[in-house]
Amino acid sequence: MNNRKHFVSWHAKFGLATVLGVLAAILGGVCARYSTSTFMRKWIRPINTKLYHATAGMLVFMCAMATVALACYSNWFKNRVEGWVWRVCFWSPIVLALCVARQVTQSYLPRVCAQRESQLDEKERKIQEKIKAKQNKDKSGKDIKKAGIKTKMSVLPQIDTLFDEYNTNEDVVDKQS
Repeated sequence: MNNRKHFVSWHAKFGLATVLGVLAAILGGVCARYSTSTFMRKWIRPINTKLYHATAGMLVFMCAMATVALACYSNWFKNRVEGWVWRVCFWSPIVLALCVARQVTQSYLPRVCAQRESQLDEKERKIQEKIKAKQNKDKSGKDIKKAGIKTKMSVLPQIDTLFDEYNTNEDVVDKQS
């Protein structure tokens, strides 16, 4: 066009990278959407597909914002805008890109980086909870016998749970005072 070379300026190069990135993000979005099928699960976990898609989308968005910021350095823009308006036009996309980057990293990284409990750890945790519950039950039974209080003899399990809650609340109050 007009016998000039294309994609010479930084603005043009970032713009081209943004367009190619948008096309790649669309393809990644389709893969992320249908990653629940067994075909995609062979290669990559669905949460990782969504993480990659979100990260790539964030990078493309940051590239687009860099393109807009670089447009402020074009001769056309410099001839028409100056002063504080130029600064607002330059810094707005940069701040917006940082906000989006923060949102994406806070939304997806905790899900991926969170440690998961293995089945053996889960079984051991449940066993430990049962042991602690049994020890607490035995301990509370001994305390009741020492205090000379008759044990509850309720037929209804709801009443038993109310007594249990009442006793645990008394223990908490005793510990606090």
